[in-house]
Amino acid sequence: MKRLFLIAAISCGLLIVSSSSAASLTEVQRSAWAGSVSLPSYMKMYVYVPDKVAAKPPLVVSLHSCGSTASGQMGNMKKFQAMADKNGFIMILPDNPGQNCWDVGSNKAMTHDGGGDPHAIAQMVRYAITKYNGDPLRVYAVGGSSGGMMTQGLLGIYPEIFIAGAPRAGVPCGCWAESYASSNQWSGPCANGTVSKTAQQWGDYVRAINPNYTGHRPRVQIFQGENDATISFKNFAEGIKQWTNVLKLKTEPDLTDKINCSGYTYNRKFWKNSFGYVVLEAWSAPGQGHSMTYEEDSIMKFFGIDVVGGQDPELAASGIGPGNTGETSGINKRFSIKKNTLVLNAVRTEKVSIKIVNAAGRIQYNRNYTMNSDRASISIPLMFWQSGYYIASAVFSEGNKRTGSSVFRFVVTN
Repeated sequence: MKRLFLIAAISCGLLIVSSSSAASLTEVQRSAWAGSVSLPSYMKMYVYVPDKVAAKPPLVVSLHSCGSTASGQMGNMKKFQAMADKNGFIMILPDNPGQNCWDVGSNKAMTHDGGGDPHAIAQMVRYAITKYNGDPLRVYAVGGSSGGMMTQGLLGIYPEIFIAGAPRAGVPCGCWAESYASSNQWSGPCANGTVSKTAQQWGDYVRAINPNYTGHRPRVQIFQGENDATISFKNFAEGIKQWTNVLKLKTEPDLTDKINCSGYTYNRKFWKNSFGYVVLEAWSAPGQGHSMTYEEDSIMKFFGIDVVGGQDPELAASGIGPGNTGETSGINKRFSIKKNTLVLNAVRTEKVSIKIVNAAGRIQYNRNYTMNSDRASISIPLMFWQSGYYIASAVFSEGNKRTGSSVFRFVVTN
């Protein structure tokens, strides 16, 4: 593999946005977002909804560090707030009064919809998608320290919800479960950097959370100071091992560089997926400690929320078009929802395999079709399906050769 090393003496702080919005951080009543689901009693949901919301707004979950609050985290994300005012995306800021850190170590926390802190945050996102007509293909997570741990946890536990995340000074998904102490939500071994696994072991941990899930895995942008005395910098390398394995990437990066950004110097590594799109970035800052500021401009660009409208940049680069539909190999027909029916519009192919999984990654529909006409379409009634989030995938083939695929995320609200 040919590796390229670049020196980039540029500044990342190029996005300057002013805000005169009357919008403010607002608490959402628990009964609205949690409903009858059993969740930790201390969990609270706050939202920042700009005065002018996009027609189908992206959602950004922003997670505070140990001992902080939703309002404290909002104060750390001033550029995000200004960009939300400009481009119309919505920010979700969970809170956990009375707790030290986020729980990303207990069994219920590390179980998909297991009733822990991550489950509560997933419920907040599900509520926001319905309440604000949020784009289910543009849900992101960002956080530092404990918020960085939760970010990596959410990406591992809920890959069907989150499309990307940017953790700062966090740990791999599952690391915090080692000798986890519920009294202060702390893991000494993980914080001290004594938890080390192979890439395969880290990847297997994530896959075991949703053993039937075979869909898209979120891309990741990791940040950490190399002299971090609170969360060992060893976790930076462990996180790289985990996400290269989960995302099916090569061990060595495709590109490395050094950059001066927001007063810091970073050594950066980049990994590309099979479409040639960067899905893993690792930023390490020599000489820097734990409490670094967020590289907001770079994170917003990584998420693709630095521009008005559009779609997630990775999905766009992979050939996924508007309307929550994706084609990958020249098949240019799309799924749609018509009168409580999922429709795969007419496709020019010999065979189609359609699989639909629910939010837990469990298969709800799995059928193979032989297409007898170029004008044939496939309709799947949804009127009796349970309310929830689903991912449909179609694989097109000619003979024994796969010729393309299509991905579609949709919500049933019966």
